[in-house]
Amino acid sequence: MGFFLKLIEVIKESWFDFMSGLGVFKACAPFLIGIVIFEVSQPYLFEDPILLQRFIFHVCLTALHIGLTFYGLRFIYIKMNVDIELTSRKALIFILSQAYITLVTGLGFLLLFFPGVMITSLTCLAPIYVLKDNQGPIEAIVSSVKAIKPVFIQLSVLFLFLLLFFMSVVYFGEYLFQVITEPNIVFSVVASLMSIVFMFYSLFFIVNVYQRLQESSSELEAL
Repeated sequence: MGFFLKLIEVIKESWFDFMSGLGVFKACAPFLIGIVIFEVSQPYLFEDPILLQRFIFHVCLTALHIGLTFYGLRFIYIKMNVDIELTSRKALIFILSQAYITLVTGLGFLLLFFPGVMITSLTCLAPIYVLKDNQGPIEAIVSSVKAIKPVFIQLSVLFLFLLLFFMSVVYFGEYLFQVITEPNIVFSVVASLMSIVFMFYSLFFIVNVYQRLQESSSELEAL
């Protein structure tokens, strides 16, 4: 319960960090624009869907999301005066780990939704272990699972509430746009931008969770 209350503090802290770090939108502008274009154009591209085209589309969209996560986290750490060295090896490891996590998480959400939430909780710190601690893809995932295990239930519940809140806002927005008979493309743009805002906030959140867990670990070692 104690750490759950700390997570509530992390939510507030992350919101203030997010509001003071809006430059992240500028830093990631190419990926942001690409994601909006892809997501808005999806209904028009697949009126007569071909499996290969759909696969290529989702691979490109996933790559844009990975790029957004990579440069978003780098921007956050630069703001924190933490030097993040960029190398082609690190970029490749980041892509491999995120692609694997995206695939497994997606399958979890397709199955029963809750496995997706649990996998998201357990692996949420993996991008930081790759980017900041220079770990390999499997090592980063294992490190994330180990770090999250003591707070797994609390974090899973929190992620569940955050996802349900975001989904309810999107569905309410969809209903509202249908009522006022705005074109679907307007809602698609708004929904896409909202998902990106949620994603950027999540980056600030996981960085703060990582910091808190590192501090807790250091305090335990000191004892």
